[in-house]
Amino acid sequence: EINGLGARNTIITADGQSRVFTVQPGSGDVTISGMTITGGKRTADNEKGAGIQFLSGGTLTVVESVISNNQTEGSTGRGAGIYTFTGAVVIKSSLITGNQTTGSGADGAGIFSQNGPVTLENSTMTMNGTVGYHADGAAIYTDGTDAAVTLTSSTVSANVNNGPGATGRSEEHTSNSSHRT
Repeated sequence: EINGLGARNTIITADGQSRVFTVQPGSGDVTISGMTITGGKRTADNEKGAGIQFLSGGTLTVVESVISNNQTEGSTGRGAGIYTFTGAVVIKSSLITGNQTTGSGADGAGIFSQNGPVTLENSTMTMNGTVGYHADGAAIYTDGTDAAVTLTSSTVSANVNNGPGATGRSEEHTSNSSHRT
């Protein structure tokens, strides 16, 4: 567990110089609470997860936190805010905003999950964006049979895909009950 003193009081930034957090394979479940994770940046092709790169097969739980202004650049630079391949992601009472992927196939500006489920509870995802050829999923991009998305009392709005061949609509979705997409 990594516990801060609140998103306004505990700010972890990479100042555009590196990734903020990497959770290694085999780490199990990880909980991050009460902090802001910002300023992560990855610039090479195939770099994933500028804010949090979650390589564990466990569950990443983010509670009462802000994931903001993280950026990946380069071909297939995915998951600017959060990237996971097999692990589950649970976001509770948090804000994911201002994250951006830039490059061909640079999917999932807010969250990219290849095979793990994504759950948002009482959270907001807004103003995340993709830029590039086939750069999809400005808020959340999932792919794989186990990568279901569940929204409960959450808002997803004003996330934008830019670039030729980009799919996924920029629309507002507010859930007042459990919803799977």
